Amino acid sequence: MSSETALLTKIRAMQRNLITADEYKALENLHTVNQLTDYLKNHPAYAPYFADLNAVHISRFEVERRLYEAFNNDFMRVYKFANLKTRKFLKAFAVDFVILYIKKNIHALYRDTPSDIDQRGLLEYFRHYSVLDPDRLADARNLTEVIESLQGTELYEPLRRIHEQHGEQLIYFETWLDNYFFARLRTQRNRTTDRENKAYLKDFYGTVMDLLNIATIYRSKKYYHLPDASIVPFLIPMNWKIDREEVNALVHAEDVAGFLEVLRKTTYGHIVDELNSDNIDTICRRYLYRKQKSLSRRMPQSVAGIGAYFFYRKQEIALLIAVTEGIRYKLSDREKLKYMEEVGKCS
Repeated sequence: MSSETALLTKIRAMQRNLITADEYKALENLHTVNQLTDYLKNHPAYAPYFADLNAVHISRFEVERRLYEAFNNDFMRVYKFANLKTRKFLKAFAVDFVILYIKKNIHALYRDTPSDIDQRGLLEYFRHYSVLDPDRLADARNLTEVIESLQGTELYEPLRRIHEQHGEQLIYFETWLDNYFFARLRTQRNRTTDRENKAYLKDFYGTVMDLLNIATIYRSKKYYHLPDASIVPFLIPMNWKIDREEVNALVHAEDVAGFLEVLRKTTYGHIVDELNSDNIDTICRRYLYRKQKSLSRRMPQSVAGIGAYFFYRKQEIALLIAVTEGIRYKLSDREKLKYMEEVGKCS
């Protein structure tokens, strides 16, 4: 058995521990932290990380820390098992997690009290992947300190300039970080010699870029009523199944109705009907879930299976955190379900 085949066999075995649709329905009915921790203590993917947890003293951040500790260990298990070619892909993929936690740290500054935002445990695993200093990032108490904690990385100078030009308008920081990730991924894709791996990276992450741009334009017109020229800086300047002319037509649509009319004529036209019953983030997440599933079946010997597994795990953890918050805020089952459905973003 080749190393690649052995790794894919390992990934398939790990996928069997993902939470099922029936289990998600059961999670909607949990009403106490004790019930949630009991569930996690008995789930094969999370039991080693929650076995010693005292539910009386648990916080949302402690649950999150342990969930990402499980995720990190999964990632490192796969990384150690992978050959050199697959490790290059995994390193590029890990940048997505780095970006995610920089964003989480920034948002925490504006959402929570200082005593609630210490994410040192969540950031600890960055030591494996980058030159980020998780201690400095976790200790940051304002946006300036977050940026200063990135000194020594290629993120620092661009984000410092954005801070000078745009102050604390977070959308500029998030847009640059997204662009940074996709640029890094494109570089990795161009260096890849394996045709299936290259095709997977182009198809899946091209779809992510398209959906992010569609979602950004939609929100800008429906909720923020931004002028057309103000929308463009927040778009990913790369595209896949939707060309530049179509993006321009979406941006310059007179209103939401005009936007939907243009969108219906694109590859993503079926989204229009779904918007009658779901929000844009739920639709994006569902579309990407189906895309990952399709690509891993079409390209069984590529890194698609690995990418799909970590995509599913990331969504799974986001939903478990949503359950924790639903319990914390005493949401009804209906409210909890709605909150869980709205948790994921396009990426």
